[in-house]
Amino acid sequence: GINAEYGDWFIDLSHFTMGSLAVVLFALVCCSTVVSTSWDTSIVGKQIVREVYPNHLHSNIQFGAGYNSITFHRTGTAAVNIPVVSPRRSKTSSFVRHTFQIKHFANRDELKTEYGQDSDITVSEGYMGSSSSDFVKVLMADDVSLMDSVLAVDVDIISDTESVKGSVELVADAKRLLNDSDFYKFVELYGTHYLRSKIYGGKLIMLLKIRSKNDMDKQEIDKKLKQAAGYIGQHSQFKQKILGITKLGRYDLDLYTLGGSKYTGSLQDLDSVLDYVLSYSSTVHDSDDVRTLEFNALWNLVHVPREFKQFVFSHQKDSDKIMRIFGDLKEVATTISDIDILKNQDLDWISAEAHGKILGIEICLDRCVSKLTRKFTGSSASDIDDVYEEFRNASSDLEAEVLKILKEEMRYESLQETYLVNPNHMSYISYQNWEGYTTANAHAKLVVYLENVTPQPKIRYRTSQVYIKSHMYPGQVMCLGRHYWGVFWRDQSSAYTTYCTWTLKHSTDFRKDTLEYGDQFMLNNVNWPSYAMGLDNDDQWIMAVMENDLVSDRIVWQMKKL
Repeated sequence: GINAEYGDWFIDLSHFTMGSLAVVLFALVCCSTVVSTSWDTSIVGKQIVREVYPNHLHSNIQFGAGYNSITFHRTGTAAVNIPVVSPRRSKTSSFVRHTFQIKHFANRDELKTEYGQDSDITVSEGYMGSSSSDFVKVLMADDVSLMDSVLAVDVDIISDTESVKGSVELVADAKRLLNDSDFYKFVELYGTHYLRSKIYGGKLIMLLKIRSKNDMDKQEIDKKLKQAAGYIGQHSQFKQKILGITKLGRYDLDLYTLGGSKYTGSLQDLDSVLDYVLSYSSTVHDSDDVRTLEFNALWNLVHVPREFKQFVFSHQKDSDKIMRIFGDLKEVATTISDIDILKNQDLDWISAEAHGKILGIEICLDRCVSKLTRKFTGSSASDIDDVYEEFRNASSDLEAEVLKILKEEMRYESLQETYLVNPNHMSYISYQNWEGYTTANAHAKLVVYLENVTPQPKIRYRTSQVYIKSHMYPGQVMCLGRHYWGVFWRDQSSAYTTYCTWTLKHSTDFRKDTLEYGDQFMLNNVNWPSYAMGLDNDDQWIMAVMENDLVSDRIVWQMKKL
């Protein structure tokens, strides 16, 4: 068998086929990555850090328990004595807050902004893969793809708050460590914050995800979802709205709850799920749960030296740098996930071999995240800078590898055979009829190629002039007629050159220079530049169409690999 060893991880490759072997061998690229990310949950100087939607075991921790915001984990020892905790309210009391909403999210960034903005600890632990909260998938939009439109049913209940009353005092050993300026030992034992409040209630999020085939479909679906969103009462209109939405296309449903009764049925039984959602609030009174843990800063306590605060802030800055690395790694993972989802749709120009290489990068990426998590969570405050230096480039290299693969796959040169399709109507340039006119068809695809009039491999927007040819019709080119606007095949030797040459114009990006796979573009006739090659109203014929907004969806073309 073939074995491969890389760093501190080992893979036995002997059982892989040649196809999967190529995947894993490519994964042996060095463990490094980064895309610039908008992740901005900075922990530096935060007086209160929150863990939202903790699991049951975590929600039962004692008041005063410590949290280390430098390495993002709880400590086993409390730095403070707790005098008095406010009593819980009566179970018969009305809710402090109770909302029932339908929310629309056009993309995963909107979803992350909505649910992740006050969840710094949970999100940070989620990036490291160490959070136990089921809600992390929602907070980080883990299961939402680039082409998903999302409708969320959100039931939000706060029933009570339990918190420490009055001032707290440091325990003797904590005072001693601070007086000795042994801050490394202090944060290792006691952390940087202590648990002061627990917020009780319930939370239900039902995510309904509808995946589109293309951008046009997505815009239409988002428009309808937006109309369904808003604050509503719990009545029959709710079920009507949701059942109407599910008719828009294939959907996936996820359900996340904390507090209240648990749903025990099948998620495939939508009617039962909706009945459960409507009745959920009534079950929270008797079985609410901790939905937020709030940890207050230890540096604000009396007798804590100013130097301790400066110590914490300086090391939190290092932690923020580590979390940005995690965020960047997450962005690479999201990009790979999108590629995987879209490889049979908008990215169908990616070959099986290239897709295998990208999956190899994903293997390496997972190894990197695991290794970084182990080193970061197992480190002390004094080691954070070393961890950062080791992984500071942990995403740029892998991102560069992904982009390199995509760039190579996108490359198109003159004379390469391809298909031409209108992506809005999914109708291909097809065979000529008995008179030489060009037909269009959703299934019968004609293999064509673009040939630069000047012998250059690259075809450039606005400047290159091309023939459209096919080996099916040797010696012929696609031309535009003089007194009628049909597009037909004619012998190149007897055709007017300008009638049979075309220029390309990118449909959206006027700055783009070179034609590539994945582009959407227009083909304008050189002799009549105001006319573009397009579809007739029945999607059956190729014809030249005067450019205007009414026909813009019919004159856009895209290349598809054979």
